[in-house]
Amino acid sequence: MTPLAEQFIRGLGRPAPATQNAIHFQEEFVNMLWESVAPDVGAGWFLDRFVYLFGPGLERLHRCLDAWPALVPPNHPDRMVLGYNVHGAILVLENGNSAVPQVYLLEPYVGAYWTHEDIAFENLLGMWLPERRLPYFLDTDVYEAWRGLTGRYLPEDTILAPKVPRDLGGERTLENFQVEDLFEFHESAGAIHAKAAARVKQAAKKPPGPGGRKR
Repeated sequence: MTPLAEQFIRGLGRPAPATQNAIHFQEEFVNMLWESVAPDVGAGWFLDRFVYLFGPGLERLHRCLDAWPALVPPNHPDRMVLGYNVHGAILVLENGNSAVPQVYLLEPYVGAYWTHEDIAFENLLGMWLPERRLPYFLDTDVYEAWRGLTGRYLPEDTILAPKVPRDLGGERTLENFQVEDLFEFHESAGAIHAKAAARVKQAAKKPPGPGGRKR
C-alpha cells in the first residue's frame, strides 16, 4: 500500500458499502497516480454513508452543477465529479484530463464554488480529505444528530439540505436541515441564487439618485 493510500484510509476509513471505481483519467501522470492508490482507497460511501466518492453515477451530478449558472462556469468536457456529501456539496475536478487538474467544491450551504491554489489531486487524497480541510465538506455533526434521532440512512438521491444558507443566518444545526431530493434541491437553490445575483448586478448598473453623481 502506498503512503498516500495509507493517509487517506487513516482519515476516512474504508468504503461501506463499497462500489467499483468509476474515476478514470486520460493524462498519463494523473492516471498512474490514481491507479497506484485506487485499489486500496476504494470507492463508495465513507463515514457511515456521509460522503460518496469515486463510484458510479457521479456523472449525473453535472445536472446539479448546471443549476448554479451564477457560480459554476459552463460545463467543460474535462470536468469530473469526484463525489458529494449528504448535504449536497459536490467535489469537482476541473480540467481533469490535464497534467494539473484543479479541485473545486460547490458548497450550497455557503453559496460558493470554492477552490484553493494549493489543492491538487494528489494532496486532495493525502491531506485535504483525510485531514478534513475542505470547509464543511466532511463536517458530519448535523448528519450524526439526524442518524441518532432517526436511526435511518437517507434513500438514494436524497440529502439533508440546508433550509437557510449561512450568509442569511442559517446555522449548522439539525433544525436548519431537511430531507430533500438531491436534484430538486440544487435546481431550486441554484435558481434562487441566480435571481439574487441578477438583482445585485442590476442594482450596480442603476444611475445615481437625485442630487447624486457617478464617480
